[in-house]
Amino acid sequence: MKTKFKAPIPKYPWPYSQSPLTGRLAEEGLFWYDTDYDFLSPSTHDKYKNRHQLVSAAEHMSCTTTNVDHLRPIARVMIWLTIFDDYYELCPVSEMLVIRDHLVAILLGETPKSTDIGIYRDIAHSRDEFLRFMPYEWMERVAEATYRYITYGMIEETPYKLTRTYPSLAHLMIMREYSITVPIYSLMVDPAINFMLPKQVNNHPVIQRLRSVMCQIMSIQNDFFSLQKELERDTEVINILFVLQHEFSMSMEEACTEALRIHDGLVAEFVALHKALPDFGAIHKDVDNYVLHMGMMIQGLNVWYQGDTVRYVPSEFPYPEYSQPPV
Repeated sequence: MKTKFKAPIPKYPWPYSQSPLTGRLAEEGLFWYDTDYDFLSPSTHDKYKNRHQLVSAAEHMSCTTTNVDHLRPIARVMIWLTIFDDYYELCPVSEMLVIRDHLVAILLGETPKSTDIGIYRDIAHSRDEFLRFMPYEWMERVAEATYRYITYGMIEETPYKLTRTYPSLAHLMIMREYSITVPIYSLMVDPAINFMLPKQVNNHPVIQRLRSVMCQIMSIQNDFFSLQKELERDTEVINILFVLQHEFSMSMEEACTEALRIHDGLVAEFVALHKALPDFGAIHKDVDNYVLHMGMMIQGLNVWYQGDTVRYVPSEFPYPEYSQPPV
């Protein structure tokens, strides 16, 4: 077992306020768990439903959203993305490829199969709820981000997890840009503020770099807050603190200092890029507000980590439950 150690708590420059919709989706969230997540073991189901507070995370990360119909599918995404990531964590790559293609197809409009576990119904529900007020083009972006998350995040990490070997820091930073679900969740800014970036703006290198930096910031943020539960598991290798220790023969104290330095450098880059946004013409103020909300999403999750959830208490974190289906 790894030595116990408390990671630093990151600090951010972005504002935060309590959501005006706090608690509005609490009862609905309980219903979603009971109707679509009965494939989980009773103990794991109870952790998600009663103690992880994932709906609250969505409220914190979209704290300026005032329309509950916009927040609802965002909250669904927070739930299904988190459970998907946990449930399939150790899924063999050959099976994950099939699962990935099926998930992407559902996001693009396919109906879940009658034999699918309930999480795919919840994915379809979120899709339909989004399409009531978001363009199909935006859903295509979500599907593309999902493909990249599974392909370049989950699948890239799997060999390291299954063999209990550490990646290099260079490879870790690339993988973590796509893993922990952030490529998808970063797109929740659009419905949260009811503004979709036009294609030419969304594809601009500065916006793409901001997304990349956001994902890397949040991956290190997650590594800090998940350290305690990962110290309890000898199988955990995908954490920047363990990788720094392994690759550079650092103590945990030194690894925390270096990880925080990398993290704070990324935050500084995000702030600098925001200040130096290109001129986007008539929608420049909207784009500026969009980038502000990307930062507020990071800040909101930081608040949630510190208060509303016991998810990262070692005894409360679920083990991956996916098992290969019978032939």
